Amino acid sequence: MLAAGRSERLAGSVPKPFLSLGGRRVVDYSLAALGDAPSIDSIVVVVPEDLRHALEGDLLAAPKVAAVVAGGPSRQGSLVLGLASVARVAATAGVVAVHDAARPLVTPGIVEAVVGAVAGEFDGAIAAIPLDDAVKEVGDAGAILGLRSRVGLWRAQTPQAFRRDCIEVSVKQAVADGLACDDCSEMATRAGYRVRVVIGSVRNIKITRPGDIELCQALLALPGPPVPGQPG
Repeated sequence: MLAAGRSERLAGSVPKPFLSLGGRRVVDYSLAALGDAPSIDSIVVVVPEDLRHALEGDLLAAPKVAAVVAGGPSRQGSLVLGLASVARVAATAGVVAVHDAARPLVTPGIVEAVVGAVAGEFDGAIAAIPLDDAVKEVGDAGAILGLRSRVGLWRAQTPQAFRRDCIEVSVKQAVADGLACDDCSEMATRAGYRVRVVIGSVRNIKITRPGDIELCQALLALPGPPVPGQPG
């Protein structure tokens, strides 16, 4: 699980995975969901380098957490370090799932659907939702330059899961080619692997900008699928 983001688009000095949400840290919700997912055997948590020693003991106490490692200067760099730890603590893992801790409303059901979709001809699978809004191309000054079709467009989420050889080869190739990819599925498809989408959830939002914590708090209060780790 990637929890090393620096929250550059959020005001404040606390990294977003460790902000307070409903009486718990954002990261605790994702840990609870992964811990409740039967397909997940071990969890590696990647955290900011300067916080690793302070966080390690607490995070290792969570179910299934096998290692807490320092992240890199970018998401891709943190992924490389996380995969290296997976090779040490879960050497026999056939499928590796990657989740952004900044998506606290993920559920075990989404995790199971994504991991289960890595089968047959598909080397990977991601949670995603179809794009419903009108899509505009906009210039630097804010002027609309044209309309773009939304047909076939989906918004990628995490978790994303891949056969172990697929994710390891894909990351190595991206690094060797000097590519900075937006997510793991981009690296995998660039490397020639087949990746499918499974329906995610509109509730599975990513905390990115000011106001997203409040939105998550409002979603937690609404009726819907139970979110692991939510205070009762």
